[in-house]
Amino acid sequence: MSKLNQLIMKNYILFLFTLISCSYPKAQEVIYPLETKGFPISGAYYKDIYNELDPFLGTWKGTKNGKTFIITFTKIKDYSPNDNYSKDRLVGKYKILDSNNNIIYDTTNLSNQDSKIISLGFTPQKKSLWFTYLDFC
Repeated sequence: MSKLNQLIMKNYILFLFTLISCSYPKAQEVIYPLETKGFPISGAYYKDIYNELDPFLGTWKGTKNGKTFIITFTKIKDYSPNDNYSKDRLVGKYKILDSNNNIIYDTTNLSNQDSKIISLGFTPQKKSLWFTYLDFC
């Protein structure tokens, strides 16, 4: 095969590769504000772009009837495979201590995906969040 034929063949293969790779659309994640109303849009990312979840982040502590409850909230990007969208949420990992600081219950070693407490969304006044507790025993 002559050098000219090799060059033509190489350019032809390069042209075909470029044509094929450009003809397939590339999916992009479209970002919407976290509290966008309506049904979730497939491929969307409902992002906390206004940092509305930030006041709830961190470690919170309370005591009642001699038991201490310590919970830490962190922000994650949660993917919903059934509806094909992502959303920023808070997950809570906690431990409960008795009056002698013995651990009664502890979920702090769970992964974010296995966390038992997860935010659902804001209340209508946006002063507090709704959470759900999931524990499949």
